[in-house]
Amino acid sequence: MSIASNDPATTVAIVGAGIGGLVLAHGLRQRGFDVTVLERETDLRRTVGHGLQLDAVAMEALQEMMPAAWMRRLYALAQGVWVETGYAVRDQTGRLLAGSRDVETPEGVMTDRLTLRLMLADDLDEVLRPGVEVTGYCRRPSGKVSISLSGSEEIEADLLVAADGVGSSIATQLAGHPTSESSALVGFAGRTPVRELSPAALEMYGSGALIAVGPGGCGLYSGRHESLDQHLVSSFTPEPLHAEATIVWGAVMLEWARTAPLSELYGEELRTALARELHSREWSPQLVEVVERAETASVTGFPFHVSPSYPAGIAPWQPSTVTALGDAVHAMPPTGGMGASTAIRDAHVLWKEMVSVQAGEQSVVGAVAAYESAMRQYAAAVVAAARRPAAWVISAAGTGGPLLPFPRERSLAAAAVSWAQRARPVPALV
Repeated sequence: MSIASNDPATTVAIVGAGIGGLVLAHGLRQRGFDVTVLERETDLRRTVGHGLQLDAVAMEALQEMMPAAWMRRLYALAQGVWVETGYAVRDQTGRLLAGSRDVETPEGVMTDRLTLRLMLADDLDEVLRPGVEVTGYCRRPSGKVSISLSGSEEIEADLLVAADGVGSSIATQLAGHPTSESSALVGFAGRTPVRELSPAALEMYGSGALIAVGPGGCGLYSGRHESLDQHLVSSFTPEPLHAEATIVWGAVMLEWARTAPLSELYGEELRTALARELHSREWSPQLVEVVERAETASVTGFPFHVSPSYPAGIAPWQPSTVTALGDAVHAMPPTGGMGASTAIRDAHVLWKEMVSVQAGEQSVVGAVAAYESAMRQYAAAVVAAARRPAAWVISAAGTGGPLLPFPRERSLAAAAVSWAQRARPVPALV
């Protein structure tokens, strides 16, 4: 099948206004595709997770798909103070195990998930439909995909893309089973204004990044983010955004009977419960301050999910006019710090294949087949890399050891320092 230049624009429905889905929407829209983004949430500010790093591959993809003015704004709002100040490694008592200013500058950009998401949602008002839940789909004999929405509404598209993250009903329907499973870990994240911390806590967290590790499979990671230029912020959102210096942090625990329910809490209730849990593990009060004094609305919890190790691998279905990207198809725990970058890479690969459809070089199904073939290979490698730190947490927790792949007889201090020296930049983990 080929599409001539005078044919109607190819229609693409994207389910999920996460980072990967929004990047794809921008890229396709600029090429003349008829795009609709269907998002279940009504408020994009309810974004789980905070700091993240976009690697060099993701930045190259954005350079190709996004306008130059948008890229300049991304660079202007980037974070990077930890590169100058380095990192510190502490145990749960606050004891300093190591510190270093010898940190390699990353080949990418450090930002935070909320800023990136709101920037991507800008200028998509006419294609973004919030508060809409997709309940299912079916393929029509015409080749179109009929998409069922809540409220008995149906829309049609030439291509349906599931970009709605872990638990995607579309990806589950495609695969015939869930496309992710529990990793046996739960994570928590929040933002804490620097002004709220005591002098003792500020000394503990410093001005850069921190890795704090304790026994029983428990870790706390943080990085300092400086205030954003509110003039630039006002160009894409009417409300203030990160108007002061903050500590962005993340915590990880084993998904035990007493910790699993924490991931279902939110805001003040979660903040109180999480602080209580850390205190019960005899964590330093100064370290726990970052949780106790966090912005209420920023405190979120979430189970870590990962793609199953099925024989058929990632995307175990035949290519069609329905596909998936990001965590919907290759969930990975954030311990690898690669989720957002891989979702952007997915969007870029699929975008390039769809551009060839527009040029009449292949069909939509052919484009999906080429995308899924490429994605299976690089995504499998990324998921495997993200699995390793999660496995280290689980295997070490039973002995009260560190969250690290080192012999058990090695000290927590030695293992933590070695892991920190080999790890990706810490803020990518929160």
